[in-house]
Amino acid sequence: MKPMGEGHYYEPALFEGGDIRWLTPSGDGMFGKVAELIPFEKITFEHNGWVINGNNSWEDTFQSFEIFELSVTDNGTLVSLAVDTFLEYEKLMLEKYPLVLQELNSIVTAAFLSQNRDV
Repeated sequence: MKPMGEGHYYEPALFEGGDIRWLTPSGDGMFGKVAELIPFEKITFEHNGWVINGNNSWEDTFQSFEIFELSVTDNGTLVSLAVDTFLEYEKLMLEKYPLVLQELNSIVTAAFLSQNRDV
């Protein structure tokens, strides 16, 4: 969440069918659910509405998606991302999501290197 903004976070844990909220430090953001989770293959987030002052707002609900897919290639693992969002957020997504993918790559690379020190 760091590339989306300093102090941004999500809650709670990730499991299929589980509710999730993506939040700013002030408690605003978006709520939805983990629509699909196939370990090591795919995770689909369904966005459903806004969080305002820490509370889910049911006045202006919607449905958009964020889909991360993993596939094994000859060079490692390829992460694909598809985002269905509002037109007014397109520029933000085009700016932030490459940073999100870079951060993901850094985290995964560091974890891999720490697990394979003796290789």
